[in-house]
Amino acid sequence: MNPTRYPARRRPSLPLILAALFLALLCERPVSAQDASAQSEDLAALADLRDAGLDLSQPIWLEFAFHFPALEGAQRAWNRLAGQDYRGKLEPAGGGSDYLLFASKRVLVDEPTLLALRKEFEALARENGGSYEGWGVP
Repeated sequence: MNPTRYPARRRPSLPLILAALFLALLCERPVSAQDASAQSEDLAALADLRDAGLDLSQPIWLEFAFHFPALEGAQRAWNRLAGQDYRGKLEPAGGGSDYLLFASKRVLVDEPTLLALRKEFEALARENGGSYEGWGVP
């Protein structure tokens, strides 16, 4: 995975952490500290996009990354995403049997959308034995 393709991770500010925790209270299930941290990273990356001057009033291309320990799980996840009009690629992740899945789509980028996508993608990855690694601007 090319780390330069994703927004640089910075330490989330207290307002972003509080916003993520507030949004977590609105969720259907309790949110762990790890979930709140991931959500605050999403909000920090969103702030980075705004600071970079991107026009977020229109959909932009985002790339979402997943890791799977087996090809079968990666293929099942990809089939589901392809059915939702995502573009993507599956590639081996180094020497073992692990695979990386990259899925891209034009998305209207705002807080509710990013948080909903994180929830959806974490569930998709978990159902197929993998993990959701995050998103970036290709």
